[in-house]
Amino acid sequence: MEAATSDISHIALPLGGDLAALPLRSHASYQRAELLSALDWRLEDGRPKGLQPGVAWCSSHRTNLLLINLHKDERLFSPTTMYRDVPVSPTLFDWESQSRTTQGSNTGQRYLNQRNGGTNVLLAVRNAPKDDITTAPFMLLGNADYLSHSGERPIQIRWELRRPMPADVLSQASVLGV
Repeated sequence: MEAATSDISHIALPLGGDLAALPLRSHASYQRAELLSALDWRLEDGRPKGLQPGVAWCSSHRTNLLLINLHKDERLFSPTTMYRDVPVSPTLFDWESQSRTTQGSNTGQRYLNQRNGGTNVLLAVRNAPKDDITTAPFMLLGNADYLSHSGERPIQIRWELRRPMPADVLSQASVLGV
């Protein structure tokens, strides 16, 4: 009799490293406000900060949260925000920084020297900003580590996920034509 294999790709697991105590789990779905709240993204008076771009630097946890829309509709995104954010494999993700970010900027250096700088990177993806009914949640893919980069304004960065993304997320991204 053949041994059964189990697919644990959809089991929500704690984040790794110094983020393990946060109330977040990789491969779980969250609204933007839930992710930001868990990372203490707040004003001095305790209210959540607003966030327009898909990047948040959460200094209290030394974490860059990258909020990624895999499918970008030209009607909803400006030409300068039609970033090429593409899963390459279950563990590799190509991502473009904001169009004004340079390699020499503080933000660019934080990305490119992530390992040496002791910062965290979390990737959260969704197909598009809206689902059939309301604002779509993000799937938190979890911790990622810098692998390589090229370009400038935006910087193209390849991240390596510490935990493979679920197969359906990868295949759905491929179906979307990313």
